Parts: sequence; structure tokens; C-alpha cells
Amino acid sequence: MIDNPQTIGTPLGDIQVRVTGADHVITDVFTPTIQLPAAMSVDSVVAVLIHISAVDSLSNVRCECTWDSAPAAGDRDTGECLDAQSWDSGGYRVTIGTEDFEALSRRLPNLGLTEVEYPVVYSDSGLAILIPTVPRDTEFSVHFVIAWRSLPDPEDCTTWFAVDIPHSKLEAANKSWMSTAQLPFNLSPTSPQ
Repeated sequence: MIDNPQTIGTPLGDIQVRVTGADHVITDVFTPTIQLPAAMSVDSVVAVLIHISAVDSLSNVRCECTWDSAPAAGDRDTGECLDAQSWDSGGYRVTIGTEDFEALSRRLPNLGLTEVEYPVVYSDSGLAILIPTVPRDTEFSVHFVIAWRSLPDPEDCTTWFAVDIPHSKLEAANKSWMSTAQLPFNLSPTSPQ
């Protein structure tokens, strides 16, 4: 478990990123480069990569990105290869996004994810990724992207576009971190990601 959850401050309050059910976890929080359609802009975007290594088999690994106190009711904003949720309050919109079942199962086939136990869980306070079983000697990573902007949003979907970043692009943007980190386990670029 992450002893010190990562905290991301937003205009609507703090968002916590936590992992339970795994001992060998490294998180990296950074500002990714994004490409938005013309005339769209966000105030900020933050990516959180969560790297997990299972020395032994694991059950019920949960990676969550949730509000300390949800500022309003969240609205689901799904898309192709994207599960996302947005909150509007106090003149701002904050969106949290991650990969959907299709993207996760295609990228991580050894985890045996199924639509019956859909891995992305929505709640009033945020999103979670639930991995029911992780085989021993498995390394993988998941992510959350958080974006916000002031309202009104002339396009009404800017933060949704901002959180729709493929996992491979986040890993590539963060490759220098992987090469310099002192890891307590072997997370090599040839490992299943």
C-alpha cells in the first residue's frame, strides 16, 4: 500500500491517489504535454503513473483517484478507450480520466480482466481501477489524468480531451524517470506495461 498517498490540489479541492493490495508500488506525478484541438485550453493537467510489481500473486489491487470531499455530483464522460468523470462547481470543471476496459485488457492481457468485473469503478468521489488477480512476477502500470479549467468552457468538452491521453504516451513522456529511478524491483522497458 502507498503509505503516503499522492495529493493533487485543484481549484475544487484536493484529490488523493491511493493504492491498496500491493506492496511494491511507485507513483510518479508530472505535467504531461497535451495536444488539444484548436481553440481549446485548460488551466492545468496532471498525470499520475502507478507502477506495480507483484513478487507474489496479489488479489484485489485497487488504484483510486478520489476527492477528499467531492465538490458536487460527478458526471460520467466516457469515450473510446477512456473512462472519465467531471465535476463542475465554483466556476471550474475538473475531470479525472483513465483507460477503459477495452484499453486495459488489450494492454494488460496477463491480468485476465473481464467486462463482468468491469475494472473501472465510478463513485461520487472519483474513479478506481480494480484488478481482481495479479499473477506473481508481474509488472504493470496504470494511470490517472486530472485536468481543469475555468467555466464557461466554450467547447464544453475541453477537460475531457485533455485527460484522453494513451498510456503509451504517458510512459514515453516519463521514460527518463524510469531510467533514473532507484526501484525496489525490476521494472524494465521490456516488461508488460
